[in-house]
Amino acid sequence: MIELAVTVVLLIAAVAIYLEYSGFVIVHDETGMAVQVRLTNANQKQILAQMPFGLFVGIPKLEGGIEVNCSDGSKVDGGYVTTHMRETAAVTGHGTCEQLQ
Repeated sequence: MIELAVTVVLLIAAVAIYLEYSGFVIVHDETGMAVQVRLTNANQKQILAQMPFGLFVGIPKLEGGIEVNCSDGSKVDGGYVTTHMRETAAVTGHGTCEQLQ
């Protein structure tokens, strides 16, 4: 039993160190309308994984901005990401996606 506990602790520590080094992006959709969130620059696009509770997450593999596409056709852009950087943002609005904070 102790071996399992030590293994779990080491695994959590390894994931924390990896995320600290590689960076991450978390976008919370407070409107419930976001259908896709991606990181973009002039040459590349990286789609973030959609998680429950309106969260979109990923590890940035490019330098660029955050783009959110919503179910009503609206789109919001903003933020800045690059590798080895940690970034969080929220999509807000009333009845549509209005702002990325």
